[in-house]
Amino acid sequence: MTFNLSCKWRDWNPSEECWKQCLNILGNKEEVDRIMAFKRPSPTVKGAWVTGKDNDSAKASMCGRLLMLWVASKTFSKPPSHFTFKRDANEKPFIVGYDNSTKENTIHFNVSHDGDYTIITSSNDTSIQSIGIDIMKNQPPKGQSIEEFFKTMKSCFTEFEWNNIKSQTTESKRLEHFYRHWCLKESYIKADGIGLQLGLQTMEFTLDDDFKTATLKLHAKPTPNPCQFILANIDDHFVAYCIMTSKTAVTDQQQQQQQHYQLHLNNIQTITPLDLCQRLEEMNNQQQQQQ
Repeated sequence: MTFNLSCKWRDWNPSEECWKQCLNILGNKEEVDRIMAFKRPSPTVKGAWVTGKDNDSAKASMCGRLLMLWVASKTFSKPPSHFTFKRDANEKPFIVGYDNSTKENTIHFNVSHDGDYTIITSSNDTSIQSIGIDIMKNQPPKGQSIEEFFKTMKSCFTEFEWNNIKSQTTESKRLEHFYRHWCLKESYIKADGIGLQLGLQTMEFTLDDDFKTATLKLHAKPTPNPCQFILANIDDHFVAYCIMTSKTAVTDQQQQQQQHYQLHLNNIQTITPLDLCQRLEEMNNQQQQQQ
């Protein structure tokens, strides 16, 4: 079972009641505290802070957690209240009690947010070792020219990658190519699970001619684990997926599952935050009525 979903949180202006409903669905004080801790200075009231339902980071993070509950509930046919999420040493979320040791407790998922969207991808394919996803909005850098921005990011890419980025015919195309490369690197880092311990210049990507797939060399060599990279778009946002598969031989059925999952990556379904919240609450209510 695979899911590839996005939430456009930028257009979401939840009421107090709706926000409390979402916090209640989380069912985890630690996660509620984390989301409510996001704050930024108020643009209108001196000394005040914007938090909760009015804070963009809080809304994007809330959508991420609700999406995680949604894919877990759908994958395992259990209500959202059944699941508890924790974070590993690298801050990657996982579901308590689901360690991917058997088909019945396997789920690989990853979340990313930027610009207007939060996005999640998931699969319970046992031949997959890990999944990484990254999204970036295609927008000019703030407060500096694109050339100045590229200079500040010089250490993030190899000479080969910079040559590919700068070979694009217009400034806007160069920026697009930059974001594609950035998303690919982030997707691999998130799939690998070791964070920025892996230097960005140790990774070198080659994009195919139509910018739909890419290949990676790590320390100028093929990656130790087989990886497939897929590129996609949502509106004016770039998305990159890294599917890290097992080194061991896979069955024909597992190969079909992998191909099925990869085909789904270019079909990103969208659900509104309000619909997501209401559906999760309905799942919990149905479970309570059955008890």
